[in-house]
Amino acid sequence: MGQQQLMTQSELFKSYAESNQLFLNISNSMHWFEFGGNKIGRLYIEGPEAEEFPKWRLTSKYKGEFSCHFALVFINGGAVGSPNIETHADVGSWFLLGGMGNNCNQYINKNIINKAPMPQEKSFFSACSAHGGHMIYTFGGYESNEKNQLTQCEYYKVQEDKWYMNEEVQLNQARSQSSCCLFEENIIFIFGGYNKQLGTLSSIERYDIDHKKIQLLQINMTIPLRRFGSCKISASKILLLGGITRLSKDSDAVFCFDIDPIESDKPKDKNKIPEHAYSLENLDKTDKAGVIEWPVIIDSVGSLHLFVENASGTSPP
Repeated sequence: MGQQQLMTQSELFKSYAESNQLFLNISNSMHWFEFGGNKIGRLYIEGPEAEEFPKWRLTSKYKGEFSCHFALVFINGGAVGSPNIETHADVGSWFLLGGMGNNCNQYINKNIINKAPMPQEKSFFSACSAHGGHMIYTFGGYESNEKNQLTQCEYYKVQEDKWYMNEEVQLNQARSQSSCCLFEENIIFIFGGYNKQLGTLSSIERYDIDHKKIQLLQINMTIPLRRFGSCKISASKILLLGGITRLSKDSDAVFCFDIDPIESDKPKDKNKIPEHAYSLENLDKTDKAGVIEWPVIIDSVGSLHLFVENASGTSPP
């Protein structure tokens, strides 16, 4: 019998992901942690387990209570195909950050571990892992005592279990309920959100980790959005998914944010932030409109799996 000469769908997607330097939350399952409760659920999205357990199942209960409106971060090991991709013990774990308090909990090996508390109490902030899962960066949020949005940003060294106030870095617009996306190893984009004076936001900011600078872009999103998801899908594109628009209307829209470097004949200056051209286009729609605050999970063939809620609900579908 001849050797198989055709690439499988999984191999095709792996090749695509490697050539586009995608930072993917690859997993065969999604997890759910109950806001203000103690239940933990899991849904298998592929493999033999998905056939045996095709629906959400309660897997365990936390001895304490989870906070409300915490930020959930999936730790990935870096860009697919990178020779430097990490495989340390924290890769594939989940961090539950903030909410009503300065909580920092890690879900790893079917256990909840209490980690070093965050520098300040806040909720409704965006966060993502970077540097091969060794760092977590947070952006803005809501401070419930003063009842205002924040410009502060922090970072957390996962292996050190230590938080740092990123005092040199402040958002240009105070915002909660935003979405952030790691685009390159040292670049994070922060999209939309909510501001008490301005309402639901359409602005976009770009954080350069190496230069410790946040730039407010001239381009705005097509519509103002908060509580939505974002995911890098190619070397130059980020998807913006779902969320809530003005007047608290659930959105099923999908937008594509394009980032194209501007070529220059001048020698590259490593101390200067490269210039880019940005554009947005409206794509398809999600099957269900609503809040997408939890990490977008991707399976081995490149399908996106979204945890979609309505604004008042926290239970899995």
